Amino acid sequence: MQIDMSETILQAVQQHNQNDLLEAERLYREALSESGDLELHAQAEHLLALVVGQQGRLEESENLYNAFFSKYPTHVLANYNQGTLYFDAKCYDKALFSFDRVLTLDPQHAGAIYNRVITLMKLGGEHYRIHKNFQMALLFCEQVAVLQPDNIEALQIRLHAHMQLAQPRMAQPLCEELLRLQPENHWAHITMAEIFLGLENYKAGWPHYEHRFQVMLPDSLPPPQAKPLWDGLSSLAGRTLLLYREQGYGDTIMFCRFIKDCVAKGATVLLMVAQPLKELLQQSLGSGHIKILANEEPLPAFDCYGFLLSLPYLLHVDASNIHGQAYLYSQASHRNVWANRIAKTEHKKVGGFWHRPSLGHGNYQLDKRSIPLHTFQSLFETCHADVNFYSLQKDITLEERSTLQRYGVGLFDDCLLSFQDTAAFIDALDLVISIDTSVAHLAGAMGKPVWILLPFASDWRWLTAR
Repeated sequence: MQIDMSETILQAVQQHNQNDLLEAERLYREALSESGDLELHAQAEHLLALVVGQQGRLEESENLYNAFFSKYPTHVLANYNQGTLYFDAKCYDKALFSFDRVLTLDPQHAGAIYNRVITLMKLGGEHYRIHKNFQMALLFCEQVAVLQPDNIEALQIRLHAHMQLAQPRMAQPLCEELLRLQPENHWAHITMAEIFLGLENYKAGWPHYEHRFQVMLPDSLPPPQAKPLWDGLSSLAGRTLLLYREQGYGDTIMFCRFIKDCVAKGATVLLMVAQPLKELLQQSLGSGHIKILANEEPLPAFDCYGFLLSLPYLLHVDASNIHGQAYLYSQASHRNVWANRIAKTEHKKVGGFWHRPSLGHGNYQLDKRSIPLHTFQSLFETCHADVNFYSLQKDITLEERSTLQRYGVGLFDDCLLSFQDTAAFIDALDLVISIDTSVAHLAGAMGKPVWILLPFASDWRWLTAR
């Protein structure tokens, strides 16, 4: 008995949706070998090109798409899906071409509008260009909202655009509407957290931020043994609390201030951190009740566990009870070494940090924090002669080194071997001027004056109205 091709495609789509790409490919090919109407044949041909590309065989996928477009050049979904394949493969020029072609065919295609904006950001360009792209996305999506008031994708794009245009108060009602329509939309919860936390509405923001675990795994996961997750309500008196770090070095530095609040509740705290931070944190925070562990170390016995960035939520932290005192310190032996390295002078000593290490994956949200040296060097050109500049960068290119030497900037990149060195270096300075990175967090945690250089739409951690 011959299987109806529509049934085979249905099975293929089911396997495709379950991410069984190999079985989906087999079924799509089987469907193409069967007799059937042209519409179903076109559907199988298009989806075969997609599933092949999703398995990383981009050249083969391109050939399949080319054959498909020779017959169906105006197929909107196929053009859009090929654009997403190119985007995921970091072929941004080709992705942009695909999304532009979609918008030629369907000018109000919300997904293509959004992905075109993000693709342009990946390709780079001056800030005004990115700013203009988000404004264009808003314009398109507001038109879509009029025509399709229930279009979730257009709502998400408008929300994202307002956030990237540093308009959190305009984003808030959109985020509320999105959560009304999709209460379990974890991305929307995180966005709502960023809105509230940036506006210093901590009570409203921290519960939404707990949804982060649904979309971003912490760097270290809980151990397999059955230990309870601390809920903030049960007593910590006489108990050992294991805390896992999350996200970057700066987050560990920023949130470790709350560990002492757990100790005040009677806990002994074990904090797991990335190896490079262990020595600095152990020396600054370590005591009979606080022990710092590197991720690779075996775990001592503990009674319950939690995550470092959840402490403000569990401890009911708000603007009234965040202390502003220094809580990290350089080691005396390192401090003496760096005091001798820095020239004895009456001039103000200023340290600069302008770019993050190469991230290798083109993440716009991280890359946008960096500043080219040719922009940062305007500080060297405009400051008074009684200011001595020093580079806090560990990674300096040959071209940057030549420029810095021309301006007489102090270079110690070969001496920055650990966070202890960076902390001692900062201690020897009068001021740190830095982009959003762990160096800025470290200087602030040490009580050193910091001028923070932020992108137009900055991270919630630096607040919105400050």
